[in-house]
This record gives sequence, structure tokens and C-alpha cells, in this order.
Amino acid sequence: MSTNVRTGTVAGIGGVIILLAAIVAGGSLAGAASGSPAPEGFDRYLVYIADGEYDPADTGPADAGDFFQQQIMGRTAEEAAAQEQKARDFFEQRFGITAAHIESGAVAFNSSMLNPDWGYTAHTIAGESVPAEGWVVRDGGFSAVVMDPAGFDLGGQYAVEHAGQDLHVPQGTAFAFGDYNILVRDPGNGKHADVYDAVNAWVQEYWDTGVIGEKPELPGNQELREITLHYRSGDPLIVNQFGVMHFTCGLVDSADDLGVSEADWDGIAQGVVRAPMPVEGSGLVTASVRNVLTFPPN
Repeated sequence: MSTNVRTGTVAGIGGVIILLAAIVAGGSLAGAASGSPAPEGFDRYLVYIADGEYDPADTGPADAGDFFQQQIMGRTAEEAAAQEQKARDFFEQRFGITAAHIESGAVAFNSSMLNPDWGYTAHTIAGESVPAEGWVVRDGGFSAVVMDPAGFDLGGQYAVEHAGQDLHVPQGTAFAFGDYNILVRDPGNGKHADVYDAVNAWVQEYWDTGVIGEKPELPGNQELREITLHYRSGDPLIVNQFGVMHFTCGLVDSADDLGVSEADWDGIAQGVVRAPMPVEGSGLVTASVRNVLTFPPN
């Protein structure tokens, strides 16, 4: 798998920016800089943690999904629409969720961006010198959620891979198709640090107000380096009776790859989301997400 890295890209250029310029070490994070080595038997790995405090009633602006696609991922409106169609195709081909299911209301289809107050952060990236405070992970994309009280019988490639098993899932089961976009704060450069903080503040201001301000940039209309990875639900996302959800997502080489079959995956993201814990006397809750991403040798 080639991990896409964007660095020094001139602001305002159209196209799928995540696939442009400056692929570190020929597209691999391994050896990109001094940092943690990948575990033996793996090409590279990453670890994300979310433990921020947030308001559970804060769902953000109604167009947060569009903001993620166009402002974070750098896609044009047409490219964002193409990504949406790819998500719909993926849900149908892997899980048997058709347009008819969505149109009938049996399954809801949404675009979204993760609340930045969750504090989703990459703390380990093989081959990168990640500081103790980590680098911010921007997470967004498309989801399908079972709304039918009677639940849903899975089909598609998933039914092929799990033939003979119970393929019925309950109301509330979800499926995801999206991107992780890691904003890199390069060490030893004060200007980079200032712009890194300013870009995160720019995203937070949008989330809080719904207003898209001018995106901070480095001198010469240059943008900070970004590491992007593309994930697809490997299994249905089901919250158990204790409010805990385990997840497995396939990681694919390009935003254009559907990753319908496990054979198509270049890596795996596996982790857990626990029920948020109340912060006493504040009305806020604390997020609890742990996510480990691994890539076998090519």
C-alpha cells in the first residue's frame, strides 16, 4: 500500500490533492524520518487515541460532511459527489445495501465529519517522529445506518465471506466509508508550528460557528504536510448492551479503491469505541477511542 502524503502543495489547485506531490520514501511511511520502527512482520503501523471532552448535544454544522470533503480533503464539489457515489457503491457491493433500502428509509445514508473536540490524535506513526502531544487526525466520510426496527439482512460480498453465518443485524447497525487526514506538525520549525495551530483553530471555528474562514497557510501559499489513509468498514458496526463498539476497517491504497473484498485491503484498522464518560458538573463527556492501524509487507 502507498500511504499518500501531501506537502508543499500550492493552495487552490483542484483535483484529488491527496494523491499529489511529495510521496515520502516512494509512498511508504517507513523510513520517512527518524521515529518508531514498524513491528517485525509489518511494513508500518499507526496508533490513534481520542480522549477529548465534548458536548454530546453538539452535532456541528449541517454541512460538516461537505466541509470535510472540500476543505480538509481538498476535493472539488464534483469530486466530493463522486466519492459519495463510491460510498453508495461500496455499501451495496459489500453489504447489500441498495438505493431502494436508502430511499425507503430502511437505511439512512449520511455524510459527516468527526467533532474535533473528540481530540482524535495520531500518537505513533512508524517512521515518523511524532511528538508526545501527537498530530491531529481529521476523520470524515459517509455512513449507512440501519433504521428499520426489524433490522437488516446483510448481503453482497460480506455474505459471501461469511456464508453459513447469521447475517441479520439489528436497528442502529452502521457502516463507514471515509478518510483519515493527519495534519503534520514538522519539528524544529516555528512557522510550521504556528500554522499547524492556526489550521486546527480554523477547523474548530468552523465547527463552532458554521462559518468557513480563510484557511491559514505557510508563506508562498504552501500548505502543511498531510498523511491520508482511506478506510472501509470490514464488519458491521454494532454497539453492544454496554455501549461498546469494536470495529474493523479495511485500508485501501487510493480514495478511488472501493475495497469491497478483504483481498482488496492493503491494511487493517482495528479498535474500540467505549461509551463516553460524563465529566462531573460540566455537561460534557470524555471520548474513548483506541485505534491501531497495521500494514503487512507489500
